[in-house]
Formats: sequence, structure tokens, C-alpha cells
Amino acid sequence: MKKTLVLLCLVVMLFAFVTGCGSDTSESIDTSEDENGVVDEPVEGGIIVVGEKVHPTTHLWHQVRAVWEIAYSSLTQETLMRYNDSGVPEPFLLESLEPNREENTWTLKVREGIKFSDGSDLNAEVVAWNINIYREKGIFAESFFAPVDYAEAVDDYTVIVNMSSWDSLFPYTLARSCLIASKEAFDTYGEEYLGSNPIGTGPFVLDVEEHDVRLVYSSNPYYWRGVPKVDGVEVVIYENELVMQAAMEAGELHAMNTTNYDLVNNMANSQTGFTIYSSAVPSSAYTLCFNMSDPNDPFSNILVRQAASYAVDRDAIVDALMYGYGSVSNQWGTEDSEFYNPQVEGQPYNLEKALELMAEAGYADGFSTTLTYPSHAISADYPQAIAEMLAAIGINVTLRPAEGAGFVNFIGGWEEGMLLHPMGMENGAASQLASTFVQGLGFALGVESFIHPDDLDQMIREATVAPEDEVAGIFREVQKVVFDDYVFMKTIAVVHSTGITRPEVQEHDYCKVQDRMHSFYKAWFKE
Repeated sequence: MKKTLVLLCLVVMLFAFVTGCGSDTSESIDTSEDENGVVDEPVEGGIIVVGEKVHPTTHLWHQVRAVWEIAYSSLTQETLMRYNDSGVPEPFLLESLEPNREENTWTLKVREGIKFSDGSDLNAEVVAWNINIYREKGIFAESFFAPVDYAEAVDDYTVIVNMSSWDSLFPYTLARSCLIASKEAFDTYGEEYLGSNPIGTGPFVLDVEEHDVRLVYSSNPYYWRGVPKVDGVEVVIYENELVMQAAMEAGELHAMNTTNYDLVNNMANSQTGFTIYSSAVPSSAYTLCFNMSDPNDPFSNILVRQAASYAVDRDAIVDALMYGYGSVSNQWGTEDSEFYNPQVEGQPYNLEKALELMAEAGYADGFSTTLTYPSHAISADYPQAIAEMLAAIGINVTLRPAEGAGFVNFIGGWEEGMLLHPMGMENGAASQLASTFVQGLGFALGVESFIHPDDLDQMIREATVAPEDEVAGIFREVQKVVFDDYVFMKTIAVVHSTGITRPEVQEHDYCKVQDRMHSFYKAWFKE
């Protein structure tokens, strides 16, 4: 599994924004040469067919939440910032992003010459309108966008974002949760139209949608990085990943995304010659969260939370179920993250200690509880393994799988016991910590099931307004409070999205950095 080294501190990143350091938008054609020295030339046209497990629940840009839904959105809509392969946000639809902590503003310079797929221009007015929509009614209005007061266009391509409180993590928000939609399409057709017809600056346009069957996209003739070489992309939904694998072997699919690592391991050994990418930026972390707010729930007792955490052997789970494509961490973030704290203990597997803690808590005879998990996003193997390990200390677990969009109803509160959540990691540990554990949130992970202590709330608020060179250090301390002092949860496994493509598909970065399909715009078929 590929790992990258991140040694950049936040202050260096922010100075990069000031100087306009951004993603290289130029693209090259990587022709290939076979064993006889014959060079494959790009063949334009054709449809790239991609297999996926889940249909997106919405296309309405300001309501897109889950990492896998953002992966779909990347075909049609793009973000102002984008992560590089070290997980650091860089300008994308922007030329630069400049912080002014004294005036509590961020200055955004919009890249000129970009059009939406309806032919309208991307400019400062449109960007400011989008940011204000996110602050007013976006799915993250009370979390990631809470520090934003309002955005205003001060000239054709300059936006000033005025903050009600300083937020050093704003670049992460713009990279993860700020898809940009066409204001002209909104003014012409209304919001409901955009909920099923996303109009953005992305390389493709959604033409056909058959729920739980397929989505068909055609190329965007206005795409600012060059008209796609293929005619379009078709995404086919498969309930059974073994059927998806068979379709890949048969050539009915050109690409697929999966976190079924047993399947990935098998396909890696296939004679077909599949290309397999494991994303450099982790997509999520399977996180076991405890119900702490109900005094009648055994997990309201920190000794029980500690016992459960010590009883779960994360190393055994990752070794048995991920075949080297995932990684282990005792907190949100991997060791190459600037927000990773090596001082976090995270309750390493210790069955004897777990049993002692259960007895000390008054549960020597154990108890029964529930584990809720999203069946569409997490294989049942993970909750089953957790249940078996907890049974060794007398905790009898009933598994409660939640289907598709229904899982959203449990994110804020899961009523009892535990929640196994695929916590998104693409926007960095600090953003997730800041949008989960502060007080006064309307909707967030565990807003009804976690406690929200004053000391943790104060630490996070201090971190987001601290000088840039102090931010990462404070959040490293936050990690220790969350995972050691309070034991809100236990990170079970870090997931790196895995993309698999057939050998005839050339020149793409599918899942190389993130779980995205946008790079298929530069792909072409080998004859």
C-alpha cells in the first residue's frame, strides 16, 4: 500500500495560498509501448463503464455529504480547492487563497476562463453566491461553514469571505465540501431542477438516471482542462460485488471501486492485468462510537468504554480483512498526517485489562447492547468481528444494519450501544474533530449520543482561531483528549479507496489520490 510523507505544517500551506501555489492543470498524454516497441496512440471516443455499489441519494450540490457521493459529484461538479497526493488542499477552481487573520477574511482569486456545462461563466459573483448558499442552508452549515459570516464579490474574479470567527481550517472545507453549481441554471430552472440535473464545471454532464440501475454521463464540451477524449461515462449499480467482478473479467466494465479487499486481492492476481490504485489520501476510518449521553446506557461509564476498546483487536481485523490495502491507526489520521499525535495510546488490545475494567465498572456478568452500522458502506465482516471480540468480555451484541440513506438517521444519535461509522477522512482530522465535538451543533456525528464537555469545546475553539503555526499542535492534543481521556470512540481501520481498471483504459488517475471519477476526462482506450 502506498503511503506518502506529509511534513508540511499549516503555516507553510497558507503561505503557499498567498503566492498562488496551485494544482498543475496541464495534462500530458502518456502513450504506452508494447513488448514489440509499438506505441499505442490515444483513441478518442467510447464510453467508460464503471461499476459501483450504491446510487447517490442526491445531486443537490449543497446537500452532498458522504465521501462516496462526492466521488459521483466529481464527474459534474468541482470544488474550489483540491487535495494533492499528500492530503494538503491546493487551489483548483481558484488561482489563490489568501488569509487575513487581522481582518477576519479570506480572499479568493477565481481562475479566469472557466465555464459551467451550460456555457455560463465561473466568476466571483457565482462563487460568492455558492458560499452563501452553503452557509445559509447547506448540509454542513452548522459545522464546516459555521464560522462563515458572508461572502461578497469585490470585482469580477475576487471574493472576500468574511468570517464571524477565525477558521484556520477553511481551506479544508473548500476542498472537501464546497461543490460549485451554476447560478444561471439555478436562476433559470430553480433548485429542484438542480437536484436531479447537476450543472457544474466538471468534465461530464448527467443525461440519464435510472435509480439503482445506472447513470449515464456525456462529455462537457466547455470543460476548462480540455474536452474529454471519451464520449462519456456510464455508472452501473451492482448489489453483488462478485457479479461486478465477473463483469470486469468479461470486459463489460472498464473500472470499479470497492473496499472488499478479499475481492481486490483476488483481482490483483488475475491474468487480465488489472491496474489497482489504493488512494494516497485515506477516504474514511471505520470508527466504533459509544453512546455516552444516556445515563442508563452502560457505555455512559468510561470504564465500560475503555473495556470495550481494549477488547477489540484492530490489528487482527485489519490483517484478516484488508490484505494490506488498509491501515491501522489509534486516532483520526495516519502517522504521516500533521495532526497525528504519537502520544495517543488508544487502548491497544488487552483482553485481561478489559475484563478487569468490566468488573470494576460493575458489569462482571456483562450486558446486552446494539451495534448499528451502514450495510451499504461497511461489510458485515467488520461488525461481526467486533461483536465476537466483545463477547469475550461478556458484551452480547445485536447487529443492526441500516440500509442506504436510512443510515443518516443514526449519525446524529443511535439510541443505544454503539455505532460503526465510516467517518470521512478526506478533509483532514482537524476539520472532523472541529465539526464533531464542539458545543451547539445542530447536526453532526453523535450530536445526541456523545457528551460535549467544556474543556474539549474550549480546546477546539482555541485551535481554530490560533496562529497558523500553533493549530496542528493543539489538534494533536485534541486527539489525545478524544481517544484517551474520554474514549468517545475507537478507530478500527483506516480505509484507502481502491480503484480497479482494465488494461485497455489508459491515462487516468482513478483512485490514485482520492475516490474520484473526474480523471476519466483525460482517459482513452487502447486499441
